[in-house]
Amino acid sequence: MKFISRFFVSILFIISLKSVAYSCAFLNERIGGNIEPLLEKYELLRDPYDAGINKQTLLYEYRTKDFCDDSQLKDTYLEVYIKDNLLVGFRLETLYSAENNLLIYDYANRNYGLHNEKVFDKQWIGASVVISGDKQIIYGKLNDGEDKYFETLNISTREFTDEMNNAIPIM
Repeated sequence: MKFISRFFVSILFIISLKSVAYSCAFLNERIGGNIEPLLEKYELLRDPYDAGINKQTLLYEYRTKDFCDDSQLKDTYLEVYIKDNLLVGFRLETLYSAENNLLIYDYANRNYGLHNEKVFDKQWIGASVVISGDKQIIYGKLNDGEDKYFETLNISTREFTDEMNNAIPIM
């Protein structure tokens, strides 16, 4: 009996390590938190003070692989939203693909518990929302009409989600 108990505990431990290994620590940073400690922690993150714009939400775009080790996200882009020196949210995006490969959906499923059977239907386009802790996660899949797909994942909070829609892109 003791052996079976240890066996199950070991299996659960291995499963939990696997899910942590696929996570992206940067996307787990606190939404609403001060950006200054993140500027020290992530050297590629640009300082919003350099933009010279106050009281507006700023949008910075990066290659996701510059912040995340998750190899499944290597062909995605990461948008980082900052307002008043606070982290407002993230958006992951794929490039258009002729395949319905669901890279971002798989990430959202593994890390935030997003589950929607409809996304596996190649014809389905739409959005799914999940609340994970204090985060509001919005997954979307679009089709350009020529069988090319585009995925997006917004990660924010209810308080800051609207701020992402009014952002000024900073190049």
